[in-house]
Amino acid sequence: MTDMPHYVYVFRCGDFHKVGMTSNVKKRLGNIIGSSPYDVELVHFSKTDNRYFAYRAEQLAHNELKQDGKHHRFEWFKECSDDELAKLVVKCCSIVLNDNERLKYKIRKRMRGSKIWPWQGFLLMTKKERRINFEKTVRDTRIDEVIRTLGVREVAKISGLRQGKVSKIRDRCYMSVSAGEIKKAAEPFADLIDSGFLEGKS
Repeated sequence: MTDMPHYVYVFRCGDFHKVGMTSNVKKRLGNIIGSSPYDVELVHFSKTDNRYFAYRAEQLAHNELKQDGKHHRFEWFKECSDDELAKLVVKCCSIVLNDNERLKYKIRKRMRGSKIWPWQGFLLMTKKERRINFEKTVRDTRIDEVIRTLGVREVAKISGLRQGKVSKIRDRCYMSVSAGEIKKAAEPFADLIDSGFLEGKS
């Protein structure tokens, strides 16, 4: 279902407009009509490659309308014209459907299966970039020195991480450990690091 064509649509209900996304415009319109006491009309819809691009285009449109102070509630907006919203949706779809964005999507999909969402942008980092980022995070927190000094079991107990994760941080298995996990492991030992505890143990 993720790779099915999806659409960004504009519905009008009285003085309000709804901007959303769906894989079936006719069915979605029927659902809205069935739950509304007022007439609902289809104003415009634009086709995108899949749910990922529809979601991004929808969010771009929502953000621009919110900045203009036209947000009413949920996905409904006020003080908008049909033409204005139709042009906005077309513009947002063209932004997310350019060749560069399509290439990024293919890279993400190849790296992490089929469920791709905007918050997974970190996956666009190359293996080398992720290694450099990992090494920098380890150096900044000095958690590997703490692990070598206190031992895997003690650090796991205090930080709340599994021993396997702590071992991977110590051994720098960067593909299996996130920067957030490193910082989480290092946080309880910040005072020891600042006080020169490690220098005294070396």
